[in-house]
Amino acid sequence: PAGCRMLAGHGVTARLLLLPGEADAGGFRAETVVTYGLSPRESITFSSLREPVLCVQRALPLVHGGLLEPQEFPLPGLTGAEGLLPCVGARLLWTGSPYSL
Repeated sequence: PAGCRMLAGHGVTARLLLLPGEADAGGFRAETVVTYGLSPRESITFSSLREPVLCVQRALPLVHGGLLEPQEFPLPGLTGAEGLLPCVGARLLWTGSPYSL
């Protein structure tokens, strides 16, 4: 959210934009907006934080083409998962899976 506030008014335009769900998307233009956060309304969230399970709620376009279908990815042993959500979301949109590479 702080980054969104810093960029507000700068006319950000993107093909694919990853935003925190609670951020104000005003001033941003994108072909596709993907939101992340702990709300079940977000595109990328967790279905569980106790034993972290990353949840892709809807089909998402990948940076290099193709789609990431809705699915869940268990992330055993990950602590502080909610703080890593922006990074994990960006990686998902880039690689399509947190298990590749």
